Amino acid sequence: MPRTARSRRARFVAAPLAAVAALTMIGCTQPGGSTAFEVEGHSASLNELQDAQTACAGVFGFDASSPNPALRTMVLQGLIGKALVEQNDLAFTDGQVSDVVSEDEDMAAALADPGCGPIVRDYGIFFLAATEVGAEEGIEQISAMDVRVNPRVGSWDAEQLALRHTNGSLSKVGPATLDSQG
Repeated sequence: MPRTARSRRARFVAAPLAAVAALTMIGCTQPGGSTAFEVEGHSASLNELQDAQTACAGVFGFDASSPNPALRTMVLQGLIGKALVEQNDLAFTDGQVSDVVSEDEDMAAALADPGCGPIVRDYGIFFLAATEVGAEEGIEQISAMDVRVNPRVGSWDAEQLALRHTNGSLSKVGPATLDSQG
């Protein structure tokens, strides 16, 4: 059976997850106010998360008005990657990031997009850092990280290294969805 872009993307996203799937008990407290995620001094605001949603929707082909769990997870993993790079004094070239991301044609196209590229680049760094550190050491380091998720965005699932998705609005308090903002 021929490989599709979707199946390649699924394998690309699953690869670093498999390396650290045994993660358990990451400290998961809540950042305040307008912060979506905080990881060891690195953060993404709710506005940055919404901007990423808008920028990447056309590239990945999802609806910009509905929260995308995979993209949110990618943003959070990018922050974890930055922390791994700092903790282990790692450095990766743009070429290394491009090589690993380009294994999937959709990710390669997203990397070239001015709006979506930084998110994909950070995710590529996460992949490279997790690979460089190794599963056992990575699990230990990430388990010790202070990972914070705004409850309007979701909650952190340490076993899956993924965000448990919340459909709530990023700009309104309460149960509204992104499409109901007015």
